[in-house]
Formats: sequence, structure tokens, C-alpha cells
Amino acid sequence: MCVDQALRRQGVDTASTKFLHDNARPHVAKITQQKIEEMGWEVLPHPPYSPDLAPSDYHLFGSMHHSLAEKKFKNRDERQVIDADGEYLLD
Repeated sequence: MCVDQALRRQGVDTASTKFLHDNARPHVAKITQQKIEEMGWEVLPHPPYSPDLAPSDYHLFGSMHHSLAEKKFKNRDERQVIDADGEYLLD
């Protein structure tokens, strides 16, 4: 039984599934990628060598992307301003 079938048997709506994997060979194999695409799952990008990024942080990227989508930065320094609380400050 595949993951999709197992989830459906438990009543999980798989149409809105977001899939996070660690880029291990079995996860990036062609047959695995085809199945994920066939099921319509959204694959969340996993940056290599990012021990400071937890899977629980991924829900933040959607809203961050939307809020910054139209933002035009003048230079690299403007993109890197962070206040004392670790919050990004944008001009």
C-alpha cells in the first residue's frame, strides 16, 4: 500500500499535502518524484546543510514570500538589516 492510499484510509485529505524530505536518494529517485507529482503533492524545498532550519519553520515561508513578493531592494545591505530581536527590518 502506498502512502497516499494509507493516508486516505485514515480520512486524510491528500490533495493539499505538503511533502518535506531531506533529498536522500530514495526521495529524489525518478519513480518517487513521478509518484509525488501524480498525487499532486507540493514538495517543500529543503536547503542543503541547514541545521538551523527546522521543518516546523516551513509554514512561515508562504506568508514571508507573499509579503516580500513585490518588494524591490536597492542593494544587498537593505536586505540584511535585522533588529535586536532578530526581526527583519525593511525600508
